[in-house]
Amino acid sequence: MEYRWLSNKEIEEDVNPVLALHGMALLNINEAIPTCQVLGAFEDGHLIQFLAVQLFPVLGPMVRCDNTIRDNGIVSRELAERMHNYMDDCEARAFLVIADNPFTGRICERHKLKQVTSPVYVKIGHRKAN
Repeated sequence: MEYRWLSNKEIEEDVNPVLALHGMALLNINEAIPTCQVLGAFEDGHLIQFLAVQLFPVLGPMVRCDNTIRDNGIVSRELAERMHNYMDDCEARAFLVIADNPFTGRICERHKLKQVTSPVYVKIGHRKAN
């Protein structure tokens, strides 16, 4: 078994079609600013499995700083609308939303976002000590 990092051409030709078949967001390949790296496992020169690390837009948290102002959610809805428009304008291939409260979840549903059913994990503070 050979393990190695894939070239951008290999990501485009070998990885992205597999992601498309699985209904997953394609990897964003940027020559100037690396936005993804893919580690592949090869047998006899044939890619059999890969694992990607990628920059992926994550929206959230949405936090209210001043709880004395009551607006019936108008500000939250406007922030969500403007952010959604921004993601459309940027032609984002996909994005995640951290819906850490029921109101944020309702906004996501209003914008027809699909709720992730796969387990999602987080590692916080993953840095080597100096």
